[in-house]
Amino acid sequence: MIIENNSTDIWDYLLDEDMPYMPSRKDRDILLSNVFDKKRVRIWDYFFRIKEKDVGKSIQQRKIKKLQENLSQRISTYNNKVASLKFSLSTLDTSIRGQILRTRLFGFSFLFLGFGSFMYLLFKNFAIYLLLASVLMVIVGLIFLVGVRFTAVSERNEYRETQKKIYTMKIELSQYIKDATKRIRFFEEELYFLREQIPPPPSPNKIQEWLIEDFKKLREDVIDITSLGTRLIHIKKPQGNILNLENYNPITVTGPGELQPPQNIPPKFSQDKDLNKHLTTKRVYHDRETQKYDIYYAVYYIEFILVADDMLVTVGLFYDFITQKIYAKKITEQFYKDVASISIMQEFRELTLETASDEITFIEDAPTFTMALTSGEKRKITFVSDNYFAAIQGNLNINDANVSKSIWMSDAQEITNNTIKALRNNLRKHKQVQTAVWN
Repeated sequence: MIIENNSTDIWDYLLDEDMPYMPSRKDRDILLSNVFDKKRVRIWDYFFRIKEKDVGKSIQQRKIKKLQENLSQRISTYNNKVASLKFSLSTLDTSIRGQILRTRLFGFSFLFLGFGSFMYLLFKNFAIYLLLASVLMVIVGLIFLVGVRFTAVSERNEYRETQKKIYTMKIELSQYIKDATKRIRFFEEELYFLREQIPPPPSPNKIQEWLIEDFKKLREDVIDITSLGTRLIHIKKPQGNILNLENYNPITVTGPGELQPPQNIPPKFSQDKDLNKHLTTKRVYHDRETQKYDIYYAVYYIEFILVADDMLVTVGLFYDFITQKIYAKKITEQFYKDVASISIMQEFRELTLETASDEITFIEDAPTFTMALTSGEKRKITFVSDNYFAAIQGNLNINDANVSKSIWMSDAQEITNNTIKALRNNLRKHKQVQTAVWN
């Protein structure tokens, strides 16, 4: 009977040596404990997907492989030994046949000589000594013929023992194959039931729906914490605004968390292995109807720019879409006169291509929205570009020319350009007003 203590829960198999691209079970279990927002686990399952080929790699698959190797080796050893024993049987058989042939040859020879001599006595010349000789030769011949059954006794015994050994080995091998096959089938069934537990991910459309919900909630919270709701000026909705807001104030500039300046990324994302995988994971979706691509990220960096009648408030934060947690939130308030410049600059970025991978690429001209203040502080957010998509498309299996026309992210630069125009217009207006007052 097979007794194994292997876990029957797929989530116990999120081992670094088997699935380095997956976070730990603890990371998912924390989301399961949230009874008020079950969709977070679904979002986790969308970004982190167990590959069937990796299930049980260091347990069931390793045992199956070991059993198969041992079985193959056992059969090979059996075949080699049987071949050697059969060669011994062939040698013994040749020796036995030779000895029997010689014994029979001697027996028939003496009988022939004995009967020949006896016939000579009857018809030619009778002599007592020839009679005795004839009788003796017949007796010797009979002895040889009777002794055939006693010829090569040791060789015959050895032959029988060798045959028994082959038979015993065959029985043992047959039982070994039966036991090994049973164990292999047991572990294969374990793998099957484990793989059946891999959850199907939610649809990309559902992910987009949840993402828009979260972004709208973040926007509402930002307006609430800054208490600028009634003082926000109206900004025309830019093209590509999937939030579908009539007043695009606060202005929202969004970029992948992994693409931001390294010094701005919270240390927690590098110190915690699970969070690091959140930061670097992404999923591509191809809409076959529109022939466009979309890339969803687990961690975004968002800069909310609230344009009030007499001041600007910026709220920057890293948002973990999986856990709904906010990191490194920074709020600054400045009057228009404190804004020195607003621009898009090309900056250098080092990027890890894939979760749990050491493979990195370099982006030399990552477009970065920069708002410089008179105090010397600079608010930055880097967003996607054609070069960024070109760098990651191999890892995401995107080979289409429309890769940069992402449903969600391709409009980032256009939105940012509109943001800059809106900010500059308001800056210009307020600085003109301030100049008039000073004059």
